[in-house]
Amino acid sequence: VGLPGTVYIPIPASNAGAGKVQMNLQNRVVELAAMTAGDRLPSGARIRVVSILGPDTVEVEPLIESETISHV
Repeated sequence: VGLPGTVYIPIPASNAGAGKVQMNLQNRVVELAAMTAGDRLPSGARIRVVSILGPDTVEVEPLIESETISHV
C-alpha cells in the first residue's frame, strides 16, 4: 500500500472491472490486476496502491504529480 506504479491495461471506472498495473516490488517488475473506485485510468497513467483486494489484485488511485517530486 502506498507504492507507485503505471497502468498497463486501462482500468474501468467505479470498480466496473479490472485492468492491470506494473510496479517495482522487491527489485523486480510485477504485473497485478487493479481496480479503482474513481474515474477510468488509461494506459500509461501513474497510480498509487491504496489497498490490497486479493493475492494478485490491488485498488489504485491516480498519483498526483506533486507527490512524485522530491523536496530537498
